[in-house]
Amino acid sequence: MDPVVSLTPHYMVKSKSPVDAGQAPNASYIKFDVPPTDSFRKNEEERIFTSFKESMVQVWQGPGKLDLTDGMGNHVNVDTVKSLPPRPFEMPDGWNQVFGIERFRVAEGLFDAKAALTDDSHPTPDQKHTITSMVQAALSAVDVEIRPTLLNNIVLTGGGSLLDKLAERLHGELSALYPNPRVRVHASNIVTDRKYGSWVGGSILASLGTFHQVSFCLSLCCATRY
Repeated sequence: MDPVVSLTPHYMVKSKSPVDAGQAPNASYIKFDVPPTDSFRKNEEERIFTSFKESMVQVWQGPGKLDLTDGMGNHVNVDTVKSLPPRPFEMPDGWNQVFGIERFRVAEGLFDAKAALTDDSHPTPDQKHTITSMVQAALSAVDVEIRPTLLNNIVLTGGGSLLDKLAERLHGELSALYPNPRVRVHASNIVTDRKYGSWVGGSILASLGTFHQVSFCLSLCCATRY
């Protein structure tokens, strides 16, 4: 049975006392005459998830998959990960845990569909939906002559790209698939640039004087097609 993780937003915690890892929190909570809305609580819970993702979740950078086995059935990479120092994480109410290999399993489904964490609402994804497979599909849709240029200009952006070692894993997998062209993955070291890069790029595109012409052409093509 999986342990129950306490998920209480900061604004609800009045005070807390230290507890051992995995133990129930020892905290007192604020009572509101008019409780905040469900949407506000959901937003605050999302902030906790974001903090966990950006500070704890780590991508196995290879070589190979996290659950790669040798000829004798030994999970060689898993054994390597288990030898790494674990990382602690504390929730706003004091509940805390030390995470080892679990922090790598969260992101492994981005590269290996069989390793994705699933439940009744989230079935196992197709391998074609992994990051590496989608890059392959994008490359196969363009002329062979420009594929080396695209492989040399892969840009990681968005909040999900902040996963630790994501750029290194993607670079390793693509380099194994395309050994001859030079693979280069660009990922800004500035968190805000990387987190909001896609929005900034979209705003720059929309501010161009020629954007209305591009958007008109796209609308006309869609109207003609459908």
